[in-house]
Amino acid sequence: MKELFDFAFSPPIIVYTILLMVFLLYWLTVIIGIFDFSSFDFDIDIDVDVDADTDIDIEGSGGIALAILGFFNFGKVPFMVLMSVLFLSMWTIAVLGTYYVGDGSILFSIVLIPINLAIGLLITKLVTTPLIPIFDSIAKDEAKPIDYIGMLGEIVLETSNMQTGQIEIKHQKRLITLSVKAVEEHEGIIKRGSEVVIADHNADKTLFFVRPVSF
Repeated sequence: MKELFDFAFSPPIIVYTILLMVFLLYWLTVIIGIFDFSSFDFDIDIDVDVDADTDIDIEGSGGIALAILGFFNFGKVPFMVLMSVLFLSMWTIAVLGTYYVGDGSILFSIVLIPINLAIGLLITKLVTTPLIPIFDSIAKDEAKPIDYIGMLGEIVLETSNMQTGQIEIKHQKRLITLSVKAVEEHEGIIKRGSEVVIADHNADKTLFFVRPVSF
């Protein structure tokens, strides 16, 4: 075990090891709840079938680059999942390549980089392609409009039937903040920290009306 540890932090491997450790730390924070699964996710715009944040013409060098990214499932599978698989693959290839073929020199490490990246990307595509339908299904579920009526939440900014406040609710492991007022029949202030239930909303669903759970 010590030999593997020493080898993993040897000059030809150390960069891959550090990158892999960064992603392992990310997954640890997700597991213990410090970060949400999609905290560091990115959307890549590819005209063929990838979600978009920016419009880039598919023709030309920019379009070709996006098409290549799409081929390797970027934009179809969460970025952090792809990069985790990629760096795990590259780390494994670097360890095996250096152990069985390499001479431990920096020159060998430099020569290995493009080969490692190409093989790592192919492995990433093979591993993540079966995951695409799963993440498509998750994305469709998240895109559905949320029916807030009847949900419980906590007042984070006090409100009344005359004063707009805010409520925080938990939905699918996400905290959502909404603008609220107390229902018309409620008199007085609903203070911060009070548990309330959403009873109604205005026409465009930008303001919700709440009542204390004990009301």
